[in-house]
Amino acid sequence: MLYSLIRRLSASLTVSRAVPNGSHRYRGRYHDGRAEYYYDEAADGRIYNGTFKFTRKYADIALGKVVETASGCFASGKKEGKWTFVRKAYGIKRELTAEYAGGKLTGPYSYKSICSSGTAAFNTGVTKIRMRAEDNHPVSDIECDLDGERLTGEYDAEGRPDGNWTLLPAKHGDTNTYHEDWEHGVCTSSYAYDNSVGRKSETKHFITDLVASLVRRDCTPLEKIITKGSSTLTL
Repeated sequence: MLYSLIRRLSASLTVSRAVPNGSHRYRGRYHDGRAEYYYDEAADGRIYNGTFKFTRKYADIALGKVVETASGCFASGKKEGKWTFVRKAYGIKRELTAEYAGGKLTGPYSYKSICSSGTAAFNTGVTKIRMRAEDNHPVSDIECDLDGERLTGEYDAEGRPDGNWTLLPAKHGDTNTYHEDWEHGVCTSSYAYDNSVGRKSETKHFITDLVASLVRRDCTPLEKIITKGSSTLTL
């Protein structure tokens, strides 16, 4: 117990040393919201260093009041370490947690959306995405929960779909399990297996496109709440 506490304290001190706060602090209006951040002065302007927090509130015709937040750290003007992006509105909450190194997505990349039925938002129910990124593209196994459907797959070191991708039956009555086999971005096999009758039939591939569409529509806008010091995930 004591060892675990010391290890966590040591880790937090390492992070704070790695991203020290700058010598100046700003707190007030920031673009179309409010922010608090630390920075150092330079000949060509401010260099963001240390913790950063941002909040923006606005009205949306479909969702009503929307609140967006972003929090994390900067190091020499680049996003560094863990960042959290959140968008809340009536009946919906979307949250993305991502890690950066030198402004590039490097590390765990996790998204969760909870949407109540009856809202104007896309994807009612719960949506989850879990994977890892390297140099702004996915490089690992991926798992998605899509309101009852379970999607699994993997990417190679260059961010291309690779290996076996599977979409399990939804809870809404679909008896098919969908499979796709990929070799470094090239689909070599795509089929559906009907569990009710044990029959296999060829299909057009769509699982990887489904993930890319979901990331671009839901995750990328969250990353763009604060664009400074980074670029978005490339699929």
